[in-house]
Amino acid sequence: MMKRFVTLISLFFIVLVLYAQNENFSQVGIASVYSDQYEGRRTANGEVFTHEKFTAAHLSIPFGTKVKVTNMKTRKFVIVTINDRGPFVKDRVLDLSRAAAFKIDIDPKGTEKVQIQVLKPTKRQRKKNKLVKNDPPKEEPKEVEKPKEEPKKVETKIVRDTVFVKQIVRDTVYKTKTVYVNNGSQQATNDNHSGIYRIIRYEIGPKINIRNGYAIQMGYYHVPENAYALYKRLRRKYKTNIYLHRTKEEGQYAYRLLFGVYSSRTKALRMLPGIRRYHRDAFIQDYSTLEQ
Repeated sequence: MMKRFVTLISLFFIVLVLYAQNENFSQVGIASVYSDQYEGRRTANGEVFTHEKFTAAHLSIPFGTKVKVTNMKTRKFVIVTINDRGPFVKDRVLDLSRAAAFKIDIDPKGTEKVQIQVLKPTKRQRKKNKLVKNDPPKEEPKEVEKPKEEPKKVETKIVRDTVFVKQIVRDTVYKTKTVYVNNGSQQATNDNHSGIYRIIRYEIGPKINIRNGYAIQMGYYHVPENAYALYKRLRRKYKTNIYLHRTKEEGQYAYRLLFGVYSSRTKALRMLPGIRRYHRDAFIQDYSTLEQ
């Protein structure tokens, strides 16, 4: 009996894979969105996962296949590429990147009923991907913890530094702004509690003085590592300077991630809609109101 059961299960998955390789393959089910913890990790086909690309995970559709995903509620659709295996949760058929989910109005923390349709591949895709091939998922390499380097001792001195605010909006390049930076050692900086800091190697860096202007606040945290994780993702996408504001609130530190230095609220508001496409909670922050 046990051998028959295993055989039936094997046949079921073989039929499922062969059916998914069909160009007319269509499926209706529940789709979810990748968690932020997978950002930068390897997918089952070896690619580096990022929420900014239109990709998805499916249990059987071959890697490289283009599929049309339609939100059954709004009828909006998006074209994604299958590059991973999953979701491994009962009653779910697809895991979407945040960019793909946003385009068809799926909440990143929720699920939605969708229709999946395999699109007819081009000759180039047929040759490259060979749809009949279905490679097994690759094991994710284990991360090896590197020993932490002791910070080098640096003499405290005042140096001049230029904060480049180079945002191109409607063919206008905003002027740069000059501020003075205390380029001291990390320990000397940490003795000053509240203030605005640079981030160096994803750790709190030298303190800077920005008394006027506006920023776009991207996040508010009580754990600095969470702020550094968001900073790492933002640096891949944007070239604007991003700062960390630290202050003590109710007996514990609070960390704000501040995007850019804009000379007026109007200029900051021009950038806000584009930022909110990926960070819906972003808002305008006045530097003069921050404790420093």
